[in-house]
Amino acid sequence: MKDQVMTEDEFLIKYQRFLDGDCSPEEIAELNAYHDHMQLEDGIWDIDTADQSLIKEEIAVRLAESTRMEPVRLQPVWWNKWRVAAVIAGIGFGFYGVKVYQRVHERKVQQLATAALSHDREEKKIYLTLGNGEKISITDAGKGTVTEASGVAVNKNNNDQLSYQHGGAAAANSATPEVNTLSTPGGMQFSITLADGSKVRLNASSSLRFPAYFTDNKREVYLTGEAFFEVVADPAHPFIVHVNDQAVQALGTSFNIKAYPEEKTAKTTLLTGAVNVKLPTAVKPLRVGEQLHYNVTDQQAWLSEVNVETVTAWKDGLFLFENERIDEIMLEIGRWYNMKVVFSAGNVSRKFSGKIYRNKKIEDVLKILDLTGAMNFRIINNQIMVTIP
Repeated sequence: MKDQVMTEDEFLIKYQRFLDGDCSPEEIAELNAYHDHMQLEDGIWDIDTADQSLIKEEIAVRLAESTRMEPVRLQPVWWNKWRVAAVIAGIGFGFYGVKVYQRVHERKVQQLATAALSHDREEKKIYLTLGNGEKISITDAGKGTVTEASGVAVNKNNNDQLSYQHGGAAAANSATPEVNTLSTPGGMQFSITLADGSKVRLNASSSLRFPAYFTDNKREVYLTGEAFFEVVADPAHPFIVHVNDQAVQALGTSFNIKAYPEEKTAKTTLLTGAVNVKLPTAVKPLRVGEQLHYNVTDQQAWLSEVNVETVTAWKDGLFLFENERIDEIMLEIGRWYNMKVVFSAGNVSRKFSGKIYRNKKIEDVLKILDLTGAMNFRIINNQIMVTIP
């Protein structure tokens, strides 16, 4: 043991005061001096040895920045790709989540938890709207046949999948198939197998409008929000997704479209095969791994190479961000928890990277983000107030 040891509680309290901007220059100097011999071990710090160096680096950077010291070997941590996520999310609230928030931010956590508990009690259901306007709660429906649409049986296969039987014989029963709409609320996803066998996974707060079966020489659907498509190959009948001012055309391929009304830029990302995106003024072909950005306001479009893992991580229950703008990150989080996001101060265009599981409660997600130092939060009614230091 060192001759001079600051206890865990003393350090956490003082370090949290430093993060809040309440430390005097003398106290910051004490934290810097303590950091030089901080061991994070000997039973004082409840944390795995493998994570100690990362935590020490994060603390060193913040302390050094506050005193304009030049840290050795380090980058500013909160935008240094995956580092904060690895430290905070990866150790599962080990050092920061348990210690800081249980012992220092108790009151703030209680406020977040109370607000989130009230929010969690809200009823969330997935609905199928039929051609005659009838709404069926798929959430409440049992396994098996839910309804019929233009002679096509609509079956609930399990808790998160709906399927329409293949259309051949049904097409003779009705000259024009009725149009159905599947809608998801915040915090829920759902899959559907269309009459041609193509599969669509809907993200939260999204809707898909589609015919009970396909006719003529093309297959057309209409999307609002986000969805992942796995299209059955049929060269004679191209598959077309209409979204905003775009028509995404595919033959047999998989791709992701993110086009929420509240976001200025719609994004189409190709995973396999090939697609052509028809815009008001041009047609843009996509290659595997490319993402088409389309600004719905000024109708500008551009292509970029992307990590498709980050684009489709939502299907695997993850928030996965790689050098993304804070405002886009928070809009996605707010949408998942069905909460409005309001930015009260700061530069929303700053970039951030991280990984958080979507099955966490909203207060836990906000705790993780708050601890990075990149953002601070308050919950007022059903709003998340975001301050960017």
